[in-house]
Amino acid sequence: MRIRNCELRCVLTGANNTPPAGTTAITLRGGSHPTNHVISENEILFWDRGTRLSETVEGVTITSCTYLACNSGVDWTTSATLPYLNVANCHFDVFNVAASLSRCSDSYFHDNLIYRRGSMANAKGVYIGDGSNNVHLHNNIIRSPTPNPSPGWDGIIVGQAEYISIESNHVINAHTGVWLQSSCSNSVVFDNIFVNSGNQDVVNQGTGNNIRP
Repeated sequence: MRIRNCELRCVLTGANNTPPAGTTAITLRGGSHPTNHVISENEILFWDRGTRLSETVEGVTITSCTYLACNSGVDWTTSATLPYLNVANCHFDVFNVAASLSRCSDSYFHDNLIYRRGSMANAKGVYIGDGSNNVHLHNNIIRSPTPNPSPGWDGIIVGQAEYISIESNHVINAHTGVWLQSSCSNSVVFDNIFVNSGNQDVVNQGTGNNIRP
């Protein structure tokens, strides 16, 4: 299936001009057989969730899309750990998180531009966890408009996941640049550039992780 060259627009609401709760621009739920989905060159504006990938979906490529003033950009939360997601050359301007990957495997997130929008508490650039494995993040620019934003905003957070590679990203004005939590294992962080990290560039609380300059 292909979704290409669309403008999908919702409406900001309330005094703070935020997306309506519970709204989603694109939802893919998968099926009983392996499939391939391509989402490309779309403008996704003012939604709670831009793209939701759930249940048994696999084999999703998202390229050259803009997620503007959404709470979250790409939300992968499948019923089991499934492959393959490739997110590339996208622009995220989001309140909460550009990409949240739960139970995601054998996937790539690369060459994207992420801007923090607003001041939502506990927001972050990218989150990986909940049984994810073999995910490669590289060549992304992740930026908050102000140094060490309060409440804390972290560039990349890895929770319960293993074999995650975080390479050659630019993380700018984060509280913590990369945070490997206690349930993260056997992952690598190397060749990243951090600018104005308020707390630390890299926090490693997990086991078997390799942190290199």
